[in-house]
Amino acid sequence: MALQRWLNIVLDLMAAAIAIGVIFIAASWRDSVSGGQVGVALNIMLVANQTVLKLVQSWTNLEVSLGAISRLKILEQNTPQENETKERFVAADDWPRGGRVWFKNVTVTYG
Repeated sequence: MALQRWLNIVLDLMAAAIAIGVIFIAASWRDSVSGGQVGVALNIMLVANQTVLKLVQSWTNLEVSLGAISRLKILEQNTPQENETKERFVAADDWPRGGRVWFKNVTVTYG
């Protein structure tokens, strides 16, 4: 997220520098450049800047998503698997068939 914000600031500063350059050129050659041409140039520059900003945002979101997928794949590969045998557990003959729990002289209080 911080990288995305940093790239947005850099692109905005570059767009501002280009806009200042366009205005400086228009002011220098005001006899050969009309106001409409300057307006169209500035409008195209702003649209291009917004397009590049959206591209950077989409690219960084894609990188984050691919990183998450990569970490999940590594987790899946490194997690031990349970034994998938279909054998039925057979208890030994001396294994108890039932059980009981007896409580004698038990006191319970709420603190």
